[in-house]
Amino acid sequence: CAGDQLMRLKNPLTQDITVLRPTLLPSLLQAISHNLSRGVQDLRAFELGRVFAKRPGQPEEHLELGIILCGHRHPEQYGAERQVELDFADLRGLVEDLCERRRLPTPECRPASHPALQAGQAAELLVGGQILGVMGRLAEPLAREARLRLPLWLALINADALMALTAKPLQFAALPQFPAVTRDVAFLAKR
Repeated sequence: CAGDQLMRLKNPLTQDITVLRPTLLPSLLQAISHNLSRGVQDLRAFELGRVFAKRPGQPEEHLELGIILCGHRHPEQYGAERQVELDFADLRGLVEDLCERRRLPTPECRPASHPALQAGQAAELLVGGQILGVMGRLAEPLAREARLRLPLWLALINADALMALTAKPLQFAALPQFPAVTRDVAFLAKR
């Protein structure tokens, strides 16, 4: 957020907090640093909170959803599976699942640029043609400052706009006459 878009407090309680937060990114990075300093490398977290910006006419306030993924995809596994790192596809799948659970159309991603995201690894998130946010890999300077050893994947989504989208109506589907069998066992016995 540009300096002229920050909402400054007239009477701040401390000198550290003189503006209302324009994004959830600093608090998400603080959570990452807190966990890294305690030896936790594999992280998946989210934050839902209000963010503020000064716009022509009147200030803007909206609910923002921040999602972070860092580390290995399956840290509980053994062997080669344990070493597979989280990537953009994991973050995109999580956002698609969120939209599916809200009964919204599958979100589209198109290349974008954002100051907090790595160039060439950032995308705008669109649902129904409306831009809802950005997602991608944390920019290298910010990752170095946070002492990250593995890539951090981040999504910042306007939750108010997401919740305002019209969901598809629920449709009834009859239960199957014969339920699925997940495991079939056969026994051989002597007569």
